[in-house]
Amino acid sequence: MIRFFTLKQSPNEAILLFNEMRERSVRPDEFTFPCILKACSKLHALKEGEQIHALIMKYGFGFDGFAVNALLGLFASCGKVEVARHVFDGMPERSVVTWNSMFSGYTGSGCWEEVVGLFRKLLEMEVGFDEVTLVCVLKACGRLAEIELGEWIHEYVEANGLKGNPALVTSLVDMYSKCGRVDTARRLFDEMPQRDFVAWSAMISGYGQASRHREALELVHVMQKTNIEPTEVTMVSILFSCAVLGALETGKWVHSYVMKKRMKLTVTLGTALMDLYLKCGSVGNAIEVFRKMPSKNVFSWTVLIQGLANNGQGKKAIGFFHSMVEKNIAPNNVTFVAVLCACSHAGLVDEGRGFFASMNRDFGIEPMIEHFGCMVDILGRAGCIEEAYEFINNMPIQPNAVIWRTLLASCRVHKNVEIGERSLKNVVRLESAHSGDYILLSNIYASVGRLEDAVRVRNQIKEKGIKKIPGCSVIEMDGIIHEFFSEDNIHPDSEEVYNATENMMKKIKLAGYVPNTTGARLDAEEDDKESSISHHSEKLAIAFGLIRTSPGTKIRITKNLRVCMDCHNATKMISKVFDREIVVRDRNRFHHFKDGSCSCNDYWYPSHKLDMTGCLDPHSNMNPKLKPASKDFILAPQETLLSELRVGTVLRAFEPLDRASDGLDLFFATNDRESFIAEMRSKLLDTQSDGSGICSTMLLTPLHGIELMIEHYGCMVDILGRAGFIEEAYQFINIMPIQPNAIIWRTLLASCRVHKNVEIGEESLKNVVRLEPMDSGDYILLSNIYASVGRLEDALRVRNQLKEKAIKQMPEVYNSTENMMKKIKLAGYAPSTPGASLDAEEDDKESSISHHSEKLAIAFGLLRTSPGIETASTISRMGLVRVMIIGEPFAVCHVL
Repeated sequence: MIRFFTLKQSPNEAILLFNEMRERSVRPDEFTFPCILKACSKLHALKEGEQIHALIMKYGFGFDGFAVNALLGLFASCGKVEVARHVFDGMPERSVVTWNSMFSGYTGSGCWEEVVGLFRKLLEMEVGFDEVTLVCVLKACGRLAEIELGEWIHEYVEANGLKGNPALVTSLVDMYSKCGRVDTARRLFDEMPQRDFVAWSAMISGYGQASRHREALELVHVMQKTNIEPTEVTMVSILFSCAVLGALETGKWVHSYVMKKRMKLTVTLGTALMDLYLKCGSVGNAIEVFRKMPSKNVFSWTVLIQGLANNGQGKKAIGFFHSMVEKNIAPNNVTFVAVLCACSHAGLVDEGRGFFASMNRDFGIEPMIEHFGCMVDILGRAGCIEEAYEFINNMPIQPNAVIWRTLLASCRVHKNVEIGERSLKNVVRLESAHSGDYILLSNIYASVGRLEDAVRVRNQIKEKGIKKIPGCSVIEMDGIIHEFFSEDNIHPDSEEVYNATENMMKKIKLAGYVPNTTGARLDAEEDDKESSISHHSEKLAIAFGLIRTSPGTKIRITKNLRVCMDCHNATKMISKVFDREIVVRDRNRFHHFKDGSCSCNDYWYPSHKLDMTGCLDPHSNMNPKLKPASKDFILAPQETLLSELRVGTVLRAFEPLDRASDGLDLFFATNDRESFIAEMRSKLLDTQSDGSGICSTMLLTPLHGIELMIEHYGCMVDILGRAGFIEEAYQFINIMPIQPNAIIWRTLLASCRVHKNVEIGEESLKNVVRLEPMDSGDYILLSNIYASVGRLEDALRVRNQLKEKAIKQMPEVYNSTENMMKKIKLAGYAPSTPGASLDAEEDDKESSISHHSEKLAIAFGLLRTSPGIETASTISRMGLVRVMIIGEPFAVCHVL
């Protein structure tokens, strides 16, 4: 009966029956004790178990295998593994089951080193073991990255024909995944004749742990085609990869599957869903999941608070913190980091002070260095530089370099020279000198017009011999680790590697790669900068991989620093030109390069987008007062040079009210316009009518530590052209120190269209066609210039060249728009036919403009989307009104 109650999950009844048995003086035997001990284990009834242990010894069953095995399980389940080991060591004889009981006890308590140590002892004693033993040991190998022992077990499994055991092979898959050998794990996974949900979960989780989230989701899609029903563990692994990649749609599939199968929304699963939505910016869905969770712990609340803070909803985050406290859920130290971050992002200084004080006062949590750092950030961001400085000096714990660097960065924003100087001294005192810290102080000096001090600090970087940590990349080849350092020749095959690198760089240049020399050494001469970046360690390692591996072989590189922008762009091009998949693990993340793209989606390397977002719109008129901006702008300090290219777009908001001067004030919001520009104004006095003065002024920017790139010149052409200074823009292009590309000439051509400059428009098209000959839009721009000045014959001639040269426009989706056009005509729309094809007959002009590509796309969206659905166009419905966001090459139009 005791065994019956234990098996039927009624351990309380089993214990009551055992007590009744004792009261009736019925003597227990060797079968009674294992059953009652299992009941105690299920209840974690340690006190009762210890009493039964005494009875076992009293009745002479101290060495009975079944009773001792159950006793070991009891102590392990109650967290008393040391007592279990004492009992285990005291046994004169131990069977495989006894060893497995000890292994299971250690595994259940997370004592991984003890598992490995016990297994090594077992091998030394030449004691036999079985598959259960190996499953426990493999689990420990995965946790400890004991790859050698794991491989030994793998060899044992292969040699003894044990691959037919699904649990054992799944443990091997899990072990290899946790040790970073995901490909080996996948091979074993693919070789399994049958795979249950545990195997699928192990493989998906393995990809996630290795940051190979795309492959994890690809495997999920394969699993969807099987009859396997994923469990909560599988779902959490999938959601983790979705959150990292921002794969919202796959994450939504997981959510819908959970609801369809009516899976319990546990704390772990619900928190993973919240994390997904928050990292995808879907705050509403995250809050909905949170509210539907039947139970929540401190981690659930903390994830929500931190996610809201990161999404710019600091006040809402604080509101949830108050709700958390009201529900008697005690926050932990991580929760307070999230709350203080929310205060920092929302600029809530007083609230931040209050939360910081309440940590110890109300919750008994001693502030850690992270909390003090958050307070410094809160005060510094708000401009309370002096208070932040005093706060650091009064800290009860020693401030680290991160805190001083945080204050230094705030001084840069708020131009506080004195405290910035003190902050740098403390950073240097606590950590080895870092060039970035000196650059911050240099920028503070530059922002207040102290250019000599700015240059002096920059020079200190060279005088003090401060260098960046040398870049080191490692590649494994046939079990041997090959190490490469930037611009070094310590590798025995360095001559061959450098020749291969040169050949590699030549090939990707032919494919369109343009070196970005901003990442070159500070002390490199101008002529040597391209050579410097060509010999970065990852490029050397990749070149070595190309000559040492067969075509199509994946190349894996590990680097000690973050990949620079040029190496990232070059590696993308290498993967495409050489048809290789290249995996680079840098200090921050994995980069999977394939077919010219990277798994990071260029998130960390956004400068290539300047062509689209950094330039001003040439299709709108600019107030002539902006002419000084095009000169003063060139003198912007390092941090603001690129950002102010984007800020310039805000100037358009002031044009309709003729408030360009207000726009200029906004343009220089992050600079001391008077003091900084006044010092450099004299440099502009030699500006010649040909524009060479402007160009020479641009060459002064190395004083601020930034090398001008093609994007910066393009933006200057855009600024001049949009303001109507077409001749100046044309002269500016011709005296550029680097070769202008098609985008720059196209920018000038578009400005000529706005300001009806035929001569320079014709010249611009010639240069565009010379560099990129097959774009219909360029011909249409010149045709429109001719049409705008009444030269219709020339306009038709250029249009006809599109047909003669077989230049095709981009594919357009044709769908019926008649119904849409009729409805808007009833609402007052009147067609404007000047935009019709120039060769269209008068009767056909209205039909021509009705079938413009954007009208077709909008009509298609109306037919194919449900109310309220946002499409790729992007179109969203608001009642009977549509909001249309139409992306143009240089602008985004929001139509309501």
